Amino acid sequence: MDTRPADLTIGFPRESGTERRTILTPALARALIEAGFGVVTEPGIGAGVFTGDEEYAAAGVRLTESGRVWSAPLLLRYKSPGPADLQHLRPGQHIAALFHAEGDAGLLTALQDCGATAWSYEFITEHGRFPLGRPGGHHGRYSEFVHIDGGGWYDANTPVRSIQKGYLLAAERELYDACSVSVDGADWGGSWHASVLAPALAQLGIPPEDWPVSIFTPLITDRTGGKLSKTLYVAHGTYADLPELFLNLGVLLVQHGEQILELVWGEVTRWAREPRRLHRTYTVDYITALLDAGLPAAQLRTA
Repeated sequence: MDTRPADLTIGFPRESGTERRTILTPALARALIEAGFGVVTEPGIGAGVFTGDEEYAAAGVRLTESGRVWSAPLLLRYKSPGPADLQHLRPGQHIAALFHAEGDAGLLTALQDCGATAWSYEFITEHGRFPLGRPGGHHGRYSEFVHIDGGGWYDANTPVRSIQKGYLLAAERELYDACSVSVDGADWGGSWHASVLAPALAQLGIPPEDWPVSIFTPLITDRTGGKLSKTLYVAHGTYADLPELFLNLGVLLVQHGEQILELVWGEVTRWAREPRRLHRTYTVDYITALLDAGLPAAQLRTA
């Protein structure tokens, strides 16, 4: 007896905000349709990855209005939808995405309120492993050409972008006969450097003595103890309790003038002079207090 659900439609809503990527490709659509699923999406879903609607239509995808896509029993996204998107959902639906919902009270509340079942790719397990939370399989050879003097625009995923940066810095070392230095956030150190960047540079034939020198800046943590996240702030409005001058450069310069940048630079150079200050984390409240110190006493933030 066939126990499959009657509706095997999978909806792929467009991503939110400025996100250009999508997990739906014509090849994936063909594979799903051949397996018996229906695939629906919104027009323009592939515009950010230079894939036209006609390519999706040729693969058998049905392009329709947003409301019909969001009504599919199973929804697949690349990045997390925002709380406003989740208002489309109803109990009985399933949605999967890279939610990164930890610490985002607004998103977690919206997920609970909509009644749908949410699947976060990074936590899906198979045989005790996380198959969607690790690098993909072998993709074969490919080539790219990036001018060392800039002048162009190139988009790539995070590992490729990191390797590009290391390779170009190594090339600049030879070009300018100078030591290249890569300054990155603390979350790019440790296992990332050891398991992604170093093996890639070795595979590309760059001797270790020509690799860029990596310096990792202190980690800035939010009030939950996690890394201060630009994505959480921009996409979901988190950190509304922090003063605007901390989050908005324009407000900072209006309130303090450009001399505040000298104060910030002084703090950074102090980290460089004293390694005990460099190799540690700082909270948002420490940075906020530092900025407040640049105000005249009568203007210090008291609330």
